[in-house]
Amino acid sequence: MSRTRPPSWRSRIIRAFPRVGSGAAQALPVLRRALCVLALLLATPVWAAPSVKAVRIDSFAAGAHVVMELDQPLTPRVFTTANPDRLIIDMPEVIWGLPQTSGPVDSPVIRNFGYAPHVPGVSRLVLDLAEPAQLLGYDLRPAPDGRAHYLDIALATRNGQPLTAGPPSAPPARVGTQRPPAEEPEARKPEETEAAASAAAAAAAAAESALAAQRLVEEEMRRLTEENRRLAEEGRRLAEDTQRRLIEERVRMAALQAAEEARLARLREAAGPNLLRPTIAPVVAAPTPPAQSAPVPAPAPVVAAPARPAPPAGPLKTERRAESAVRKANAEAPSPRGKSRTGLAGTPYAPSVGDVSALNTLFSRPEGQQVAMAAPTPRPAPPPPPAPAVKKMLVMLDPGHGGKDPGAVRSGVREKDVVLDFAKLLRDKLVASGRFEVHMTRNSDRFVELEDRVEAARVVNADILISIHADSLDDAGVSGATAYLISEQGSNERLEQIIQNKDSVGQVGGVILAREDIDIARTLIDLARRTTRNLSKEFADEIMKEFAVIAPVVTRAVRPANYVVLRAPDTPAVLVELGFMSNDADLKRLQSEEWRVKAADAVLKALDSWRRLH
Repeated sequence: MSRTRPPSWRSRIIRAFPRVGSGAAQALPVLRRALCVLALLLATPVWAAPSVKAVRIDSFAAGAHVVMELDQPLTPRVFTTANPDRLIIDMPEVIWGLPQTSGPVDSPVIRNFGYAPHVPGVSRLVLDLAEPAQLLGYDLRPAPDGRAHYLDIALATRNGQPLTAGPPSAPPARVGTQRPPAEEPEARKPEETEAAASAAAAAAAAAESALAAQRLVEEEMRRLTEENRRLAEEGRRLAEDTQRRLIEERVRMAALQAAEEARLARLREAAGPNLLRPTIAPVVAAPTPPAQSAPVPAPAPVVAAPARPAPPAGPLKTERRAESAVRKANAEAPSPRGKSRTGLAGTPYAPSVGDVSALNTLFSRPEGQQVAMAAPTPRPAPPPPPAPAVKKMLVMLDPGHGGKDPGAVRSGVREKDVVLDFAKLLRDKLVASGRFEVHMTRNSDRFVELEDRVEAARVVNADILISIHADSLDDAGVSGATAYLISEQGSNERLEQIIQNKDSVGQVGGVILAREDIDIARTLIDLARRTTRNLSKEFADEIMKEFAVIAPVVTRAVRPANYVVLRAPDTPAVLVELGFMSNDADLKRLQSEEWRVKAADAVLKALDSWRRLH
């Protein structure tokens, strides 16, 4: 069977221009040159985006290899994420050359994959992992023939062990490809193949859009969940802070009220009993002389009045009214010396003879009802004035740590026990001297907050706070006692805190801050702070001078620090480190009863010297 040969392209062109005639032959060379130029242009390579030709996944006992075949080299960004566990590959914009853009993967390590443009100019391949995996590394290498490039990514999934060579536990799985069917399907017509490809591309695009939308929704939901969690946490924290501040405010107000009541009680005790009200000495009426012709006898002796005589008849019914009348008479008829006979306030009033005469004259009493003078009562000599009482210094002792906080521990010896025993011994020494009133922040093994220790000293209006500790260092060769007072920086920080909360602080140095302007409050607190720090420095010098006699002290024994127990603006405070528990000699001294007695005597001497300075 013969076949008709199709006309050549030259014949087709000539047939397309039938009217040109002989002119077509002349135009043929020009057309030939144009076609040559077009062929050269078509043959010239034009730059195109890299293309992903294939993706292969090799699963092993300890992980997997992911290999991407590319027609051009590129610079990827490879990383893993947790919750969900994913391997993400970001690349410059590429052409996905596989028929599928998403779907499951036949691999025990990787469940499924999804490809989509991430942002303009960036393409992303996402592999969902069956379990958490560690990215060991990746490498981009060219093929031996140079026509392709392979991006090799290594993952480890079991305990983070590196991949080892060996037979794969599963045959390599390819992404975006279907397993070949058992029988080759029947060839389709070009129109059906093109329609199927278009439908597949549309379905893939729709699936990719749906996947991208789902990811956006998931990201937004995660963001909203995290934002709600953060807001709930902030609300809970604010509520706790508010509740804590309310409790602290109540405790502070109760402490201020207790301190004010204690101050008023001390004032009442110092004031003594009320002054005596003025009273009038008792008087009696003179008896009527008997009527007889006998010579007039001598005047009858004055009869002492009973304890409470009946008032005479007439207008005078009470001692108060009688006293008022006498005083009025004195005012109208002054004494020859021109001085009032009125007694001093607070002393009993005893009328003189002139007062009684004026009283009888004023009310024109008959002879039988006239008032007579009482027998003078000798007054005892006034007792000598009592010696002025020496005011006791109020000392607040603060044994450090306690309860759940043992402090430094060495060979079973705990700092909280050592300092508590010393504080009790020091308290007994100070009280026995009769010159000190002593309070303690704790007298048993219990935990006390640092702020409460400072507030306790301020509530009782202590003259000084002595916090007792024992130091410890890694260097066992360091030994000796140390004294700390508040640093300038810590003092300035506390100053700003008090100024910002002046309405709730109460009094500082006897001044109620809530009544003062903030600038005036700043000046008053600063003055109190400087005075307090100077007093603390003087006592720290005194106590280290006394300690140097009984034990070694460190170089620069008086040092600044920003400890909380030293921050009271109006209470001098010193933190004393008795020694180093990390040093054998110091630890032996701290456990010695004899040395503790000497140390307590040193503190007593330092307090006496410090008191004499002021």
